[in-house]
Amino acid sequence: MNELTNECLTELSVALKQFGTYSFDDKGPYEVMDVESLARKLRGMPVAEVTTVLLELAASPEHNGRGNSLASVLVSELDDWDELFEHPDIVEMY
Repeated sequence: MNELTNECLTELSVALKQFGTYSFDDKGPYEVMDVESLARKLRGMPVAEVTTVLLELAASPEHNGRGNSLASVLVSELDDWDELFEHPDIVEMY
């Protein structure tokens, strides 16, 4: 698993402990996590690695599938990155 995937899952775990699953599910990752910081880290990586991170995050069984919610929000944050959207699985997350 990619190092940034693990970081995202760790931050997700912290957010769930701090704010609870209800807040995460109701308000979304933007309200309980620093999504912009994670997106900046992704922008600094090659597109193939970003795709790997997003797909690993989306497929993670940790936190009852909430990694998929975070991955979708990150994809939205990166929606101006044309090269990223050449991957069909990324398009599906959008």
